[in-house]
Amino acid sequence: MKTKLIALLALVLLAAGRLTAEEILTVAVFDFESKDEAVRDLGPKVATLVNATLSAEPQLITVERAELEKALGEQELSLSGTVSPDTAAKVGNLTGAKVLVTGRVFKAEKELIIVAKVIGTETSRVYGEMVKGAAAVSITDLATELAKKIAATVTQKGETL
Repeated sequence: MKTKLIALLALVLLAAGRLTAEEILTVAVFDFESKDEAVRDLGPKVATLVNATLSAEPQLITVERAELEKALGEQELSLSGTVSPDTAAKVGNLTGAKVLVTGRVFKAEKELIIVAKVIGTETSRVYGEMVKGAAAVSITDLATELAKKIAATVTQKGETL
């Protein structure tokens, strides 16, 4: 339902001449890898927060996570941190996503670091974004900051994705 509302908003803005069809991109956010013991449960949480923030961006349409999981389950594909060009193209074809977002959450010394890969499904072009903070920093704040960086990358470099 939320995806349909966002798509409707994008169409309204398109009709009003505020956005062009080339500026609206469909994005799929996958669970982030979080294998380190100290952050083991943060990967899916970061992905959910990034997805929620991106879904509020009028120039982006996010793929519903339930539909994404269903498509991946049917094709037995798994994405968490590592994506090959062939896999990205398959996922884009299955979901209609032009951009995939995946990444990793880890601790380095006393910092929490979240790295994201922004991948074009048609070109296999990869852009990276990163946020970091003290180990005690709010994961919500870091994920929101990362999502804003991802949105900026997608909108500014969308023609090369």
